[in-house]
Amino acid sequence: MKKKITVIGLGYVGLPTLLLFSETNKFKVIGYDNNKKILNDIKKGKTKMNEKKVKIILKKNIKKKNFDIHDKLSRSDVFIITVPSNINKKLRQNILPLTDVVEKISDVLEEKNLIIIETTSELGTTDYLKEIIFRKNKKLFNGSITKPKFFMAYCPERVFPGNSFYEIKNNPRLIGGINEKSNKEAKKIFSYFSKKIFLTDNKTAEISKLVENSYRNVQIGFVNELANYAFKKNLNIKEIIELSNLHPRINLLNPGIGVGGHCIPIDPFFLIKREFQNFKILNSSIKANNLRTKFITNIIQSNIKKNKIKEINFFGATYKADIADFRQSPSLKIINKLSKFKKIKLNIHDPYIFSSTLKTKKNLSINPKINLNKKFLLNVLLVSHKKYKKLKKLSKILDFTF
Repeated sequence: MKKKITVIGLGYVGLPTLLLFSETNKFKVIGYDNNKKILNDIKKGKTKMNEKKVKIILKKNIKKKNFDIHDKLSRSDVFIITVPSNINKKLRQNILPLTDVVEKISDVLEEKNLIIIETTSELGTTDYLKEIIFRKNKKLFNGSITKPKFFMAYCPERVFPGNSFYEIKNNPRLIGGINEKSNKEAKKIFSYFSKKIFLTDNKTAEISKLVENSYRNVQIGFVNELANYAFKKNLNIKEIIELSNLHPRINLLNPGIGVGGHCIPIDPFFLIKREFQNFKILNSSIKANNLRTKFITNIIQSNIKKNKIKEINFFGATYKADIADFRQSPSLKIINKLSKFKKIKLNIHDPYIFSSTLKTKKNLSINPKINLNKKFLLNVLLVSHKKYKKLKKLSKILDFTF
C-alpha cells in the first residue's frame, strides 16, 4: 500500500512540492489549503504561479488523477507544512498559520507519522510546535516530551520563484530532525527528488535558513547605500561596481530600488527580534534598504517639482524582473507613496500586473496604452523586465535598473 503524503499550503512552495511527489507515482498525494479559491483553481488546472512547467505538470497530473485536493485534514503518513510566514506589528514572526495547522494535525496524528516543516521560522519554533502536540495529545509521547512516538523535522525551503522544480531538486536540502530517527525518515522522503541532503538538528536548520537571507540582505544593503552615495557625489555606480569586481575576491551585487519578495525583507527580523539583539550590521542593512526606496521616491518627487510633471509612466511593479511576484515589492511602495500627488496621473505598466494588485485610486491606471512623448510627462523604469530592453535606450527616462 502506498504511503500517504499531505502537502499543507499550496502556494509558491507547496504546489510545486505537491506536483513533484505526484510525479514519482510512489505515494498517495493529498493537497490541503484553507483557501477555497486556491483549491478550486488547482482543480481547474489554474495557478497564480507564472511558471510554464508548473502549469503543464499541474494539468497533466490532474488529468491522470495523481493527487487529490481537500479542505479538511485527515490521517496521513507524512505531513509537509509549507504555509506562508510573515511578520506581525512587533516585527516578530506571525506564527499563527503554523500553530493552527499543527493543532489540526494533532487531531489526526498517529504513531510513526512524520511531520516536515518547510516554513521559514524563528529559532526554537520546531520545539514549540512539538510542545503544542504534547499538550493536545500526550498519548503520542512515551511519558515525556523528549520521547515522541512520531517523527518531526525542520527542512527549510530554498525556492526562487520562476524556476521552482529545478530549485527544489537541485538546491541542497537541510534536514533538521528532533532526533536521529526523524532525520532518517525525512531523508527517505526527500531522496525521491533531492540530489543533495545534509542532516543536522532542528535548531541549526532553523537558524541556517535565517542566516542565508540575512546575509543577502546585508550584501544588498551595502550596494544600495553605495548607490545613494554615488548619486549624491555624481559618480557612476555601474563603473564603480565593475572596477571593484575586478578584484579576484570581490563580488559586489548590483543595487536595486530596495528589497522585495517573501524572504530577504522579512527573514532577518526572525533573527534579530528573537534572542539575538547584537546584529548591528544586519539592523543597518535593513535601514539602508528601506532608505534606498525612500531615496528613489525623493528623486522622482524632485523631478516632479522641477519639471512640473503632470503624468508619470511607471514601468515594472513586481519585486524582481521577469517573475509574477509582487510580495513586498519596493516598486509598489514607491508608486503608492507618489499616488498621494492627487493632481498627477500615474500609469503603471507591467506584463504581470492585474487590477487587484493595487488599491483602486482615481489617479492610477494599470496597463493603459502608453504614450512616451507627452508634455510634462515623466517615464520611470523600476524593474528590468526583458520586454523593457528598448526602454533603457530612451534619452528621456529615469532608469533605476541595472
